[in-house]
Amino acid sequence: MGTHGELMAEEGKYRELFQVQSKYYNQAAGMADAGEGEAV
Repeated sequence: MGTHGELMAEEGKYRELFQVQSKYYNQAAGMADAGEGEAV
């Protein structure tokens, strides 16, 4: 185990999974932002 920073620095599976997860999180956040201000 280690801290988030230590695990990211190792460039192993933790980093790979974190990057995949954050890609989908950022896509979902972008979709939510795009819908702001629209009339319902």
